[in-house]
Amino acid sequence: MRVRATALGTERSNAIGVVELECAPQGLCVSFLGVGAFQDGYAPAALNVGTQLIVPWGQVQEARLDGEQLYLALDPSLTTLSRLVLVGFSTGELPHERELARQRLLLRLGALGAGTVALLVALLSVPRLAPRAGGAVALGIGAGVAALIASLGWLAERRLGRPAEGLAVREGFVAELASYLPEFRRSPSAPNPRRAPLTLPSFQRALPRTVLALALTFTGVGLASLLVWKQGVTAERTAMARGSAPWEQAPTEAPVAAPEPEAPALPTATAAPAPEPSAAVAAPPALPGRLAAGEACRCERASSPLWSTPPSQLGLVLLSRRLVQDGTRPRLFLELAAVNAGATELKELALRVDFIERQPAPSVKVVVTSSRALYFEGPLGPGAAIKWSLDGRGADYRIDNPYPAPLTPDTVAPASALAELLRANHRPVRLYGAMLLAWLGDARGREGALALLDTQRDEESVWLRRVVEATGPLRVCELRVSSQGEQRVVEACVHNVSDARRGELGLGLRALGGALQQTQPTADAPTELGWVKFPLTAPLQPGEGRRVQGRVELHTEDAPTAWEAIADELSVLR
Repeated sequence: MRVRATALGTERSNAIGVVELECAPQGLCVSFLGVGAFQDGYAPAALNVGTQLIVPWGQVQEARLDGEQLYLALDPSLTTLSRLVLVGFSTGELPHERELARQRLLLRLGALGAGTVALLVALLSVPRLAPRAGGAVALGIGAGVAALIASLGWLAERRLGRPAEGLAVREGFVAELASYLPEFRRSPSAPNPRRAPLTLPSFQRALPRTVLALALTFTGVGLASLLVWKQGVTAERTAMARGSAPWEQAPTEAPVAAPEPEAPALPTATAAPAPEPSAAVAAPPALPGRLAAGEACRCERASSPLWSTPPSQLGLVLLSRRLVQDGTRPRLFLELAAVNAGATELKELALRVDFIERQPAPSVKVVVTSSRALYFEGPLGPGAAIKWSLDGRGADYRIDNPYPAPLTPDTVAPASALAELLRANHRPVRLYGAMLLAWLGDARGREGALALLDTQRDEESVWLRRVVEATGPLRVCELRVSSQGEQRVVEACVHNVSDARRGELGLGLRALGGALQQTQPTADAPTELGWVKFPLTAPLQPGEGRRVQGRVELHTEDAPTAWEAIADELSVLR
Protein backbone atom coordinates (compact mmCIF):
# COMPACT_ATOMS: atom_id res chain seq x y z
CA MET A 1 0.00 0.00 0.00
CA ARG A 2 1.49 3.34 -1.08
CA VAL A 3 0.53 6.39 0.99
CA ARG A 4 1.54 10.00 1.30
CA ALA A 5 2.03 11.84 4.59
CA THR A 6 3.26 15.13 5.93
CA ALA A 7 6.38 15.14 8.14
CA LEU A 8 5.97 17.60 11.02
CA GLY A 9 8.74 19.64 12.59
CA THR A 10 8.85 18.65 16.27
CA GLU A 11 11.53 18.14 18.86
CA ARG A 12 11.52 14.40 18.01
CA SER A 13 12.03 14.88 14.25
CA ASN A 14 14.79 16.26 12.04
CA ALA A 15 12.80 16.49 8.78
CA ILE A 16 9.81 18.47 7.54
CA GLY A 17 7.89 18.15 4.27
CA VAL A 18 5.96 15.60 2.19
CA VAL A 19 7.03 11.94 1.95
CA GLU A 20 5.66 8.88 0.17
CA LEU A 21 5.84 5.47 1.87
CA GLU A 22 5.26 1.89 0.73
CA CYS A 23 5.77 -1.41 2.49
CA ALA A 24 7.61 -4.01 0.43
CA PRO A 25 9.10 -7.42 1.35
CA GLN A 26 12.65 -6.10 0.97
CA GLY A 27 12.06 -3.04 3.17
CA LEU A 28 10.30 0.28 3.63
CA CYS A 29 10.33 2.39 0.44
CA VAL A 30 10.68 6.09 1.27
CA SER A 31 10.42 8.88 -1.34
CA PHE A 32 11.15 12.54 -0.43
CA LEU A 33 8.78 14.79 -2.40
CA GLY A 34 10.05 18.03 -0.86
CA VAL A 35 11.69 17.47 2.52
CA GLY A 36 14.12 19.75 4.33
CA ALA A 37 16.30 19.33 7.39
CA PHE A 38 14.60 20.68 10.51
CA GLN A 39 15.78 21.92 13.86
CA ASP A 40 13.65 23.52 16.55
CA GLY A 41 13.49 27.29 16.09
CA TYR A 42 14.72 27.41 12.47
CA ALA A 43 13.09 27.05 9.09
CA PRO A 44 14.40 24.41 6.65
CA ALA A 45 16.93 25.46 4.03
CA ALA A 46 17.54 23.38 0.86
CA LEU A 47 14.77 20.85 0.08
CA ASN A 48 15.38 17.23 -0.84
CA VAL A 49 13.13 16.48 -3.86
CA GLY A 50 12.87 13.23 -5.79
CA THR A 51 15.18 11.13 -3.57
CA GLN A 52 14.12 7.51 -3.11
CA LEU A 53 15.62 4.90 -0.82
CA ILE A 54 14.74 1.44 0.47
CA VAL A 55 15.26 0.96 4.21
CA PRO A 56 15.68 -2.73 5.09
CA TRP A 57 13.34 -3.76 7.88
CA GLY A 58 16.30 -4.48 10.12
CA GLN A 59 17.41 -0.84 9.83
CA VAL A 60 14.04 0.61 10.92
CA GLN A 61 15.12 1.39 14.48
CA GLU A 62 11.71 2.39 15.87
CA ALA A 63 8.09 2.61 14.68
CA ARG A 64 5.16 3.60 16.85
CA LEU A 65 1.74 5.26 16.59
CA ASP A 66 1.32 8.04 19.19
CA GLY A 67 -2.28 9.21 18.95
CA GLU A 68 -2.59 10.57 15.39
CA GLN A 69 1.20 10.78 14.83
CA LEU A 70 3.23 7.95 13.29
CA TYR A 71 6.86 8.12 14.47
CA LEU A 72 9.56 6.42 12.35
CA ALA A 73 13.26 6.29 13.30
CA LEU A 74 15.56 5.09 10.50
CA ASP A 75 19.25 4.23 10.52
CA PRO A 76 21.16 7.59 10.32
CA SER A 77 23.81 5.96 8.10
CA LEU A 78 21.23 5.74 5.29
CA THR A 79 20.02 9.36 5.39
CA THR A 80 20.40 12.45 7.56
CA LEU A 81 16.59 12.83 7.48
CA SER A 82 16.22 9.82 9.74
CA ARG A 83 13.52 10.84 12.25
CA LEU A 84 9.99 11.42 10.90
CA VAL A 85 6.76 12.41 12.69
CA LEU A 86 3.98 11.76 10.11
CA VAL A 87 0.38 13.01 9.95
CA GLY A 88 -2.18 13.74 7.19
CA PHE A 89 -2.18 10.35 5.47
CA SER A 90 -3.66 9.98 1.96
CA THR A 91 -3.41 7.53 -0.90
CA GLY A 92 -1.95 10.10 -3.26
CA GLU A 93 -3.57 8.40 -6.26
CA LEU A 94 -4.66 11.02 -8.80
CA PRO A 95 -6.30 10.30 -12.19
CA HIS A 96 -4.74 11.52 -15.41
CA GLU A 97 -5.44 15.13 -16.38
CA ARG A 98 -7.42 14.10 -19.48
CA GLU A 99 -9.50 11.62 -17.51
CA LEU A 100 -10.07 14.22 -14.80
CA ALA A 101 -11.21 16.80 -17.39
CA ARG A 102 -13.59 14.24 -18.96
CA GLN A 103 -15.12 13.39 -15.59
CA ARG A 104 -15.62 17.04 -14.76
CA LEU A 105 -17.30 17.68 -18.14
CA LEU A 106 -19.68 14.76 -17.66
CA LEU A 107 -20.50 15.88 -14.15
CA ARG A 108 -21.24 19.44 -15.25
CA LEU A 109 -23.44 18.27 -18.18
CA GLY A 110 -25.28 15.86 -15.89
CA ALA A 111 -25.94 18.52 -13.27
CA LEU A 112 -27.09 21.01 -15.94
CA GLY A 113 -29.43 18.44 -17.56
CA ALA A 114 -30.85 17.32 -14.21
CA GLY A 115 -31.47 20.89 -13.15
CA THR A 116 -33.23 21.69 -16.45
CA VAL A 117 -35.42 18.58 -16.21
CA ALA A 118 -36.33 19.44 -12.58
CA LEU A 119 -37.30 22.96 -13.61
CA LEU A 120 -39.53 21.72 -16.48
CA VAL A 121 -41.18 19.07 -14.27
CA ALA A 122 -41.96 21.69 -11.64
CA LEU A 123 -43.47 24.07 -14.22
CA LEU A 124 -45.71 21.33 -15.66
CA SER A 125 -46.70 19.43 -12.52
CA VAL A 126 -47.24 22.15 -9.91
CA PRO A 127 -50.20 23.87 -11.73
CA ARG A 128 -51.94 20.50 -12.05
CA LEU A 129 -51.34 19.41 -8.46
CA ALA A 130 -52.16 22.84 -7.01
CA PRO A 131 -54.38 24.81 -9.44
CA ARG A 132 -54.49 27.77 -7.13
CA ALA A 133 -50.69 28.13 -7.17
CA GLY A 134 -49.50 30.49 -9.79
CA GLY A 135 -46.68 30.24 -12.28
CA ALA A 136 -44.35 32.13 -9.95
CA VAL A 137 -44.65 29.43 -7.31
CA ALA A 138 -43.93 26.71 -9.86
CA LEU A 139 -40.93 28.65 -11.17
CA GLY A 140 -39.60 29.17 -7.63
CA ILE A 141 -39.91 25.49 -6.74
CA GLY A 142 -38.24 24.47 -10.02
CA ALA A 143 -35.41 26.98 -9.51
CA GLY A 144 -34.84 25.77 -5.94
CA VAL A 145 -34.61 22.14 -7.02
CA ALA A 146 -32.28 23.09 -9.90
CA ALA A 147 -30.07 25.09 -7.51
CA LEU A 148 -29.91 22.11 -5.14
CA ILE A 149 -28.85 19.81 -7.98
CA ALA A 150 -26.23 22.35 -9.11
CA SER A 151 -24.86 22.56 -5.54
CA LEU A 152 -24.57 18.80 -5.29
CA GLY A 153 -22.79 18.75 -8.66
CA TRP A 154 -20.33 21.44 -7.49
CA LEU A 155 -19.54 19.50 -4.32
CA ALA A 156 -19.02 16.34 -6.35
CA GLU A 157 -16.66 18.19 -8.72
CA ARG A 158 -14.66 19.44 -5.76
CA ARG A 159 -14.13 15.87 -4.64
CA LEU A 160 -12.79 14.84 -8.04
CA GLY A 161 -9.02 14.49 -8.19
CA ARG A 162 -8.63 14.29 -4.41
CA PRO A 163 -7.06 11.09 -3.12
CA ALA A 164 -8.62 9.09 -0.35
CA GLU A 165 -7.38 10.34 3.00
CA GLY A 166 -8.02 10.19 6.70
CA LEU A 167 -8.23 7.53 9.39
CA ALA A 168 -8.89 4.60 7.05
CA VAL A 169 -5.74 5.24 4.99
CA ARG A 170 -3.58 5.62 8.10
CA GLU A 171 -4.95 2.51 9.79
CA GLY A 172 -4.49 0.48 6.62
CA PHE A 173 -0.85 1.51 6.31
CA VAL A 174 -0.23 0.99 10.07
CA ALA A 175 -1.68 -2.53 9.84
CA GLU A 176 0.60 -3.36 6.91
CA LEU A 177 3.60 -1.81 8.70
CA ALA A 178 2.89 -3.81 11.87
CA SER A 179 2.91 -7.05 9.86
CA TYR A 180 6.58 -6.43 8.93
CA LEU A 181 7.61 -5.00 12.32
CA PRO A 182 6.45 -7.21 15.21
CA GLU A 183 7.83 -4.67 17.74
CA PHE A 184 5.44 -1.97 16.46
CA ARG A 185 3.85 -0.12 19.40
CA ARG A 186 0.84 2.12 19.98
CA SER A 187 0.13 4.80 22.56
CA PRO A 188 -3.08 6.78 23.04
CA SER A 189 -1.51 10.23 22.64
CA ALA A 190 1.63 11.98 21.38
CA PRO A 191 4.29 12.93 23.96
CA ASN A 192 4.04 16.42 25.36
CA PRO A 193 6.66 18.85 23.98
CA ARG A 194 9.52 19.60 26.32
CA ARG A 195 9.59 23.06 27.74
CA ALA A 196 12.52 25.21 26.67
CA PRO A 197 15.00 25.69 29.55
CA LEU A 198 15.25 29.09 31.10
CA THR A 199 18.56 30.77 30.34
CA LEU A 200 20.07 33.83 31.91
CA PRO A 201 20.34 36.82 29.56
CA SER A 202 23.75 37.75 28.25
CA PHE A 203 24.72 41.25 29.29
CA GLN A 204 27.93 41.33 27.27
CA ARG A 205 26.19 42.63 24.13
CA ALA A 206 24.49 45.35 26.17
CA LEU A 207 27.80 46.91 27.16
CA PRO A 208 28.48 50.27 25.50
CA ARG A 209 30.86 50.16 22.54
CA THR A 210 30.36 53.52 20.88
CA VAL A 211 32.80 56.38 21.23
CA LEU A 212 30.19 58.49 23.07
CA ALA A 213 29.48 55.74 25.62
CA LEU A 214 33.19 55.19 26.24
CA ALA A 215 33.70 58.92 26.66
CA LEU A 216 30.88 59.09 29.23
CA THR A 217 32.34 56.10 31.08
CA PHE A 218 35.84 57.60 31.28
CA THR A 219 34.40 60.96 32.30
CA GLY A 220 32.49 59.33 35.16
CA VAL A 221 35.60 57.49 36.33
CA GLY A 222 37.59 60.72 36.23
CA LEU A 223 35.01 62.64 38.23
CA ALA A 224 34.84 59.88 40.83
CA SER A 225 38.63 59.93 41.17
CA LEU A 226 38.60 63.72 41.64
CA LEU A 227 35.93 63.45 44.35
CA VAL A 228 37.90 60.80 46.24
CA TRP A 229 41.08 62.87 45.99
CA LYS A 230 39.26 66.01 47.16
CA GLN A 231 37.82 64.12 50.12
CA GLY A 232 41.30 62.96 51.12
CA VAL A 233 42.77 66.46 50.79
CA THR A 234 39.92 67.92 52.87
CA ALA A 235 40.47 65.38 55.65
CA GLU A 236 44.20 66.10 55.65
CA ARG A 237 43.70 69.86 55.89
CA THR A 238 41.19 69.42 58.74
CA ALA A 239 43.66 67.32 60.68
CA MET A 240 46.46 69.83 60.11
CA ALA A 241 44.19 72.65 61.29
CA ARG A 242 43.71 70.78 64.55
CA GLY A 243 47.49 70.66 65.05
CA SER A 244 48.26 67.07 64.08
CA ALA A 245 48.65 65.20 60.80
CA PRO A 246 46.58 62.10 60.07
CA TRP A 247 49.65 59.86 60.18
CA GLU A 248 50.54 61.16 63.65
CA GLN A 249 47.31 60.00 65.30
CA ALA A 250 48.64 56.53 66.15
CA PRO A 251 52.02 56.16 67.84
CA THR A 252 54.65 54.68 65.55
CA GLU A 253 58.17 53.53 66.30
CA ALA A 254 60.79 55.80 64.77
CA PRO A 255 63.61 53.26 64.41
CA VAL A 256 62.55 51.52 61.21
CA ALA A 257 66.16 51.19 60.01
CA ALA A 258 66.39 47.59 61.18
CA PRO A 259 65.14 46.14 57.91
CA GLU A 260 67.43 48.38 55.84
CA PRO A 261 70.43 46.02 55.89
CA GLU A 262 68.20 43.28 54.48
CA ALA A 263 66.88 45.46 51.64
CA PRO A 264 69.91 45.06 49.33
CA ALA A 265 69.63 41.28 49.61
CA LEU A 266 66.16 41.24 47.98
CA PRO A 267 67.06 42.82 44.62
CA THR A 268 70.29 40.82 44.54
CA ALA A 269 68.40 37.55 44.84
CA THR A 270 65.78 38.38 42.23
CA ALA A 271 68.03 40.13 39.73
CA ALA A 272 70.75 37.49 39.61
CA PRO A 273 69.19 35.26 36.92
CA ALA A 274 68.03 38.20 34.75
CA PRO A 275 71.26 38.80 32.75
CA GLU A 276 71.44 35.16 31.60
CA PRO A 277 68.62 35.29 28.99
CA SER A 278 69.79 38.65 27.65
CA ALA A 279 73.33 37.36 27.29
CA ALA A 280 72.08 34.30 25.43
CA VAL A 281 69.96 36.46 23.17
CA ALA A 282 72.55 39.09 22.38
CA ALA A 283 75.52 36.82 21.82
CA PRO A 284 75.05 33.84 19.49
CA PRO A 285 78.26 31.87 19.83
CA ALA A 286 78.89 31.03 16.17
CA LEU A 287 78.43 34.55 14.78
CA PRO A 288 79.29 37.14 17.43
CA GLY A 289 75.78 38.46 18.02
CA ARG A 290 74.91 39.14 14.38
CA LEU A 291 73.37 37.57 11.30
CA ALA A 292 75.54 37.72 8.22
CA ALA A 293 74.07 39.33 5.10
CA GLY A 294 74.45 37.38 1.88
CA GLU A 295 73.12 37.53 -1.67
CA ALA A 296 70.37 39.85 -2.88
CA CYS A 297 66.73 38.75 -2.66
CA ARG A 298 63.17 40.11 -2.84
CA CYS A 299 59.92 39.48 -0.94
CA GLU A 300 56.68 39.59 -2.87
CA ARG A 301 54.87 39.35 0.46
CA ALA A 302 56.00 38.94 4.04
CA SER A 303 55.82 35.56 5.76
CA SER A 304 53.15 35.51 8.47
CA PRO A 305 51.26 32.89 10.51
CA LEU A 306 48.08 34.52 9.17
CA TRP A 307 48.71 33.03 5.73
CA SER A 308 50.98 30.06 6.38
CA THR A 309 48.52 28.46 3.96
CA PRO A 310 46.92 30.67 1.27
CA PRO A 311 43.36 31.85 1.98
CA SER A 312 40.61 29.80 0.35
CA GLN A 313 38.14 31.08 -2.23
CA LEU A 314 35.32 31.02 0.33
CA GLY A 315 36.27 32.29 3.77
CA LEU A 316 34.01 30.98 6.56
CA VAL A 317 34.62 33.60 9.24
CA LEU A 318 33.52 33.06 12.84
CA LEU A 319 31.81 36.24 14.08
CA SER A 320 30.92 35.10 17.60
CA ARG A 321 30.40 31.97 19.64
CA ARG A 322 28.61 31.49 22.96
CA LEU A 323 28.47 28.25 24.92
CA VAL A 324 25.64 27.75 27.44
CA GLN A 325 24.57 24.80 29.55
CA ASP A 326 21.20 23.43 28.44
CA GLY A 327 20.32 21.17 31.35
CA THR A 328 23.07 18.56 31.39
CA ARG A 329 24.13 19.14 27.78
CA PRO A 330 26.12 22.07 26.33
CA ARG A 331 24.54 24.21 23.62
CA LEU A 332 26.58 26.35 21.22
CA PHE A 333 25.31 29.59 19.65
CA LEU A 334 27.22 30.72 16.55
CA GLU A 335 27.33 33.62 14.12
CA LEU A 336 29.11 32.76 10.86
CA ALA A 337 29.91 34.82 7.78
CA ALA A 338 30.79 33.52 4.31
CA VAL A 339 33.15 35.81 2.39
CA ASN A 340 33.72 35.31 -1.34
CA ALA A 341 37.40 36.17 -1.75
CA GLY A 342 37.58 34.76 -5.28
CA ALA A 343 37.28 36.57 -8.59
CA THR A 344 34.26 34.52 -9.76
CA GLU A 345 30.66 34.89 -8.65
CA LEU A 346 29.18 32.07 -6.53
CA LYS A 347 25.72 31.15 -7.84
CA GLU A 348 24.50 29.65 -4.56
CA LEU A 349 25.80 28.40 -1.22
CA ALA A 350 24.77 25.20 0.55
CA LEU A 351 26.67 24.42 3.75
CA ARG A 352 26.35 21.90 6.55
CA VAL A 353 27.43 22.64 10.11
CA ASP A 354 27.97 19.70 12.48
CA PHE A 355 27.85 20.36 16.22
CA ILE A 356 30.19 17.97 17.96
CA GLU A 357 31.38 16.82 21.37
CA ARG A 358 34.90 15.48 21.89
CA GLN A 359 35.54 12.46 24.04
CA PRO A 360 37.82 12.94 27.10
CA ALA A 361 41.56 12.47 26.53
CA PRO A 362 43.37 10.37 25.52
CA SER A 363 40.53 9.48 23.14
CA VAL A 364 40.37 11.51 19.92
CA LYS A 365 36.85 10.38 18.99
CA VAL A 366 34.37 13.06 17.93
CA VAL A 367 30.61 12.57 18.28
CA VAL A 368 28.21 14.55 16.06
CA THR A 369 25.32 15.63 18.29
CA SER A 370 23.32 17.72 15.79
CA SER A 371 23.58 19.24 12.31
CA ARG A 372 22.33 22.38 10.60
CA ALA A 373 21.93 23.13 6.90
CA LEU A 374 22.74 26.67 5.70
CA TYR A 375 21.64 27.93 2.31
CA PHE A 376 21.95 31.17 0.34
CA GLU A 377 20.30 31.31 -3.06
CA GLY A 378 22.92 33.76 -4.34
CA PRO A 379 24.55 35.17 -6.21
CA LEU A 380 27.48 36.11 -3.95
CA GLY A 381 29.80 38.42 -5.88
CA PRO A 382 33.56 38.89 -5.39
CA GLY A 383 34.28 40.63 -2.09
CA ALA A 384 30.69 40.13 -0.83
CA ALA A 385 29.69 38.47 2.45
CA ILE A 386 26.60 36.81 3.91
CA LYS A 387 25.87 36.05 7.59
CA TRP A 388 23.97 33.29 9.44
CA SER A 389 22.99 32.81 13.09
CA LEU A 390 22.52 29.25 14.33
CA ASP A 391 22.77 27.06 17.39
CA GLY A 392 22.91 23.38 18.20
CA ARG A 393 23.57 20.90 20.96
CA GLY A 394 27.31 20.42 21.34
CA ALA A 395 30.46 22.06 22.69
CA ASP A 396 32.22 22.66 19.35
CA TYR A 397 31.49 22.66 15.63
CA ARG A 398 32.95 21.77 12.27
CA ILE A 399 31.98 22.93 8.80
CA ASP A 400 32.91 21.69 5.34
CA ASN A 401 33.98 24.42 2.92
CA PRO A 402 32.35 23.82 -0.50
CA TYR A 403 34.94 26.11 -2.18
CA PRO A 404 38.27 25.21 -0.50
CA ALA A 405 40.53 26.04 -3.48
CA PRO A 406 43.51 28.17 -2.32
CA LEU A 407 43.71 31.64 -3.80
CA THR A 408 46.36 32.73 -6.24
CA PRO A 409 47.07 36.20 -7.66
CA ASP A 410 45.04 35.15 -10.73
CA THR A 411 41.99 33.83 -8.84
CA VAL A 412 41.70 36.36 -6.00
CA ALA A 413 39.00 39.05 -6.09
CA PRO A 414 40.04 42.58 -7.13
CA ALA A 415 41.60 44.61 -4.33
CA SER A 416 38.91 47.27 -4.75
CA ALA A 417 36.23 44.65 -3.99
CA LEU A 418 38.12 43.32 -0.96
CA ALA A 419 38.53 46.89 0.32
CA GLU A 420 34.73 47.04 0.70
CA LEU A 421 35.07 44.46 3.49
CA LEU A 422 36.79 47.13 5.61
CA ARG A 423 33.38 48.83 5.88
CA ALA A 424 31.44 45.71 6.91
CA ASN A 425 29.10 45.82 9.91
CA HIS A 426 30.92 43.05 11.78
CA ARG A 427 34.46 43.65 12.98
CA PRO A 428 35.71 40.08 12.31
CA VAL A 429 34.80 40.55 8.63
CA ARG A 430 36.76 43.83 8.61
CA LEU A 431 39.73 42.05 10.21
CA TYR A 432 39.52 39.29 7.61
CA GLY A 433 39.37 41.90 4.82
CA ALA A 434 42.49 43.64 6.18
CA MET A 435 44.28 40.26 6.20
CA LEU A 436 43.32 39.54 2.57
CA LEU A 437 44.56 42.97 1.44
CA ALA A 438 47.79 42.50 3.41
CA TRP A 439 48.27 39.08 1.76
CA LEU A 440 47.91 40.84 -1.62
CA GLY A 441 50.44 43.46 -0.58
CA ASP A 442 47.85 46.25 -0.94
CA ALA A 443 48.50 49.34 1.22
CA ARG A 444 44.81 49.50 2.18
CA GLY A 445 45.30 46.40 4.33
CA ARG A 446 47.73 48.25 6.60
CA GLU A 447 45.50 51.34 6.63
CA GLY A 448 42.47 49.25 7.60
CA ALA A 449 44.41 47.50 10.39
CA LEU A 450 45.69 50.82 11.78
CA ALA A 451 42.14 52.23 11.73
CA LEU A 452 40.90 49.21 13.68
CA LEU A 453 43.76 49.60 16.17
CA ASP A 454 42.23 52.88 17.35
CA THR A 455 39.20 51.00 18.72
CA GLN A 456 40.70 47.55 19.15
CA ARG A 457 39.41 45.00 21.62
CA ASP A 458 41.59 42.67 23.66
CA GLU A 459 40.78 39.60 21.55
CA GLU A 460 41.73 41.46 18.33
CA SER A 461 45.20 42.68 19.32
CA VAL A 462 47.06 39.53 18.21
CA TRP A 463 45.50 39.59 14.73
CA LEU A 464 45.94 43.33 14.16
CA ARG A 465 49.54 43.35 15.38
CA ARG A 466 50.49 40.66 12.89
CA VAL A 467 48.78 42.44 9.99
CA VAL A 468 50.68 45.64 10.83
CA GLU A 469 53.99 43.79 11.20
CA ALA A 470 53.55 41.98 7.86
CA THR A 471 52.83 45.24 6.00
CA GLY A 472 55.64 47.35 7.47
CA PRO A 473 58.54 48.89 5.51
CA LEU A 474 60.69 45.81 6.21
CA ARG A 475 59.46 42.45 4.97
CA VAL A 476 60.75 39.06 6.09
CA CYS A 477 60.09 36.05 3.85
CA GLU A 478 61.51 32.59 3.03
CA LEU A 479 62.01 31.97 6.74
CA ARG A 480 63.63 28.63 7.57
CA VAL A 481 64.63 27.48 11.06
CA SER A 482 66.47 24.18 11.61
CA SER A 483 68.16 22.60 14.61
CA GLN A 484 71.92 22.02 14.78
CA GLY A 485 72.88 20.52 18.08
CA GLU A 486 71.86 22.90 20.86
CA GLN A 487 71.63 25.80 18.43
CA ARG A 488 69.18 26.74 15.70
CA VAL A 489 70.14 27.82 12.19
CA VAL A 490 68.08 30.76 10.92
CA GLU A 491 67.78 31.70 7.25
CA ALA A 492 65.54 34.46 5.88
CA CYS A 493 65.23 37.21 3.30
CA VAL A 494 64.90 40.77 4.65
CA HIS A 495 63.61 43.28 2.09
CA ASN A 496 63.43 47.06 2.54
CA VAL A 497 60.34 48.11 0.53
CA SER A 498 60.42 51.74 1.69
CA ASP A 499 62.05 54.75 0.01
CA ALA A 500 64.45 55.39 2.91
CA ARG A 501 67.72 53.82 4.01
CA ARG A 502 67.34 51.54 7.01
CA GLY A 503 70.23 51.12 9.41
CA GLU A 504 70.87 49.54 12.83
CA LEU A 505 68.41 46.80 11.99
CA GLY A 506 67.51 43.71 13.95
CA LEU A 507 65.56 40.50 13.40
CA GLY A 508 63.20 39.10 16.01
CA LEU A 509 62.42 35.38 16.05
CA ARG A 510 59.37 34.04 17.88
CA ALA A 511 58.68 30.33 18.52
CA LEU A 512 54.97 29.46 18.59
CA GLY A 513 53.23 26.47 20.12
CA GLY A 514 50.30 26.47 17.69
CA ALA A 515 48.87 27.99 14.54
CA LEU A 516 46.62 31.00 14.08
CA GLN A 517 43.07 30.23 12.95
CA GLN A 518 42.83 32.04 9.61
CA THR A 519 39.03 32.38 9.72
CA GLN A 520 38.77 33.17 13.44
CA PRO A 521 40.23 36.67 13.93
CA THR A 522 39.12 36.82 17.58
CA ALA A 523 40.36 33.34 18.59
CA ASP A 524 42.98 32.86 21.30
CA ALA A 525 46.58 33.44 20.21
CA PRO A 526 48.98 30.49 20.01
CA THR A 527 51.33 30.04 22.94
CA GLU A 528 54.66 31.88 22.63
CA LEU A 529 57.38 29.37 23.56
CA GLY A 530 60.37 31.69 23.16
CA TRP A 531 61.66 34.96 21.76
CA VAL A 532 65.11 36.13 20.65
CA LYS A 533 66.43 39.14 18.75
CA PHE A 534 69.78 39.84 17.13
CA PRO A 535 71.28 42.62 14.96
CA LEU A 536 71.96 42.48 11.23
CA THR A 537 75.45 43.13 9.96
CA ALA A 538 74.63 45.76 7.33
CA PRO A 539 72.03 48.46 6.60
CA LEU A 540 69.56 48.15 3.73
CA GLN A 541 69.19 50.72 0.96
CA PRO A 542 65.76 51.65 -0.47
CA GLY A 543 64.34 48.66 -2.35
CA GLU A 544 67.25 46.41 -1.33
CA GLY A 545 66.83 42.92 0.01
CA ARG A 546 69.48 40.63 1.50
CA ARG A 547 69.46 37.01 2.54
CA VAL A 548 70.65 36.61 6.13
CA GLN A 549 71.90 33.51 7.91
CA GLY A 550 73.26 32.62 11.32
CA ARG A 551 73.03 30.48 14.44
CA VAL A 552 71.20 31.47 17.60
CA GLU A 553 70.46 29.90 20.96
CA LEU A 554 66.76 29.56 21.72
CA HIS A 555 65.82 26.77 24.11
CA THR A 556 62.16 25.81 24.58
CA GLU A 557 60.59 23.14 26.76
CA ASP A 558 58.17 22.08 24.00
CA ALA A 559 58.94 21.66 20.32
CA PRO A 560 57.71 24.72 18.33
CA THR A 561 55.08 24.06 15.69
CA ALA A 562 55.54 27.41 13.89
CA TRP A 563 58.08 30.24 13.65
CA GLU A 564 57.56 33.95 13.14
CA ALA A 565 60.13 36.62 12.22
CA ILE A 566 59.88 40.43 12.39
CA ALA A 567 62.45 42.94 11.08
CA ASP A 568 62.71 46.48 12.45
CA GLU A 569 65.13 48.82 14.11
CA LEU A 570 66.95 46.95 16.84
CA SER A 571 65.93 49.43 19.51
CA VAL A 572 62.24 49.01 18.65
CA LEU A 573 62.14 45.21 18.79
CA ARG A 574 61.02 44.03 22.19
